Amino acid sequence: MKPFRAALFLLLPIALSASPAARAMTPGEQLRFADGLYLRGLHEAAVGEYLAFLKANPPAEDLPRALYRTADCYRHIGNRVGADLFLRRLLSECPSSPYTARAQVRQAAALLEDGDAASAASALESLLSSGAPAGGSGEAAAALYLAANSLRKMNRDGEALSRYAALVRDHPSDPFAARAAYETMLTRFRRGEWREAL
Repeated sequence: MKPFRAALFLLLPIALSASPAARAMTPGEQLRFADGLYLRGLHEAAVGEYLAFLKANPPAEDLPRALYRTADCYRHIGNRVGADLFLRRLLSECPSSPYTARAQVRQAAALLEDGDAASAASALESLLSSGAPAGGSGEAAAALYLAANSLRKMNRDGEALSRYAALVRDHPSDPFAARAAYETMLTRFRRGEWREAL
């Protein structure tokens, strides 16, 4: 009888920890867990945790981050429909969040990837003219770079060059500035502007 009690005593905590009630996390714990997976690049695992968090009626201050990161997880795993769905939800439910400009840049990048340079350029020019991405933010640099690329794909090289120049001038330490300098050189070579390219 004593071995049975000892086994029961040892197995009871394991059995209890396997119950759904013991495994349930608070929304805050769920978000921290999802963020940890996301930051480690485990996007397939993170998306499930973000979805569980979003189902739990999260606090309003955490909603924009969860929506944006859910979309980003979907983008990383190749689910463009899921990414677009959550970016749209972010823009409609949290229009004044810090993630709004980032979501708009992501949407424009998707348009450019799909070959719709005109729509991407229009969206990015609208975003830049509204002043939405803050001057020193990575979103502003990304928006300038993508706007220039969109214009270049539409054979509007002069306008593209001015956007590249603004990017290099306003965001010299951003990684997009180096890309912009390179694209400027290539564009000038294509136009036969050899002296300006060097």
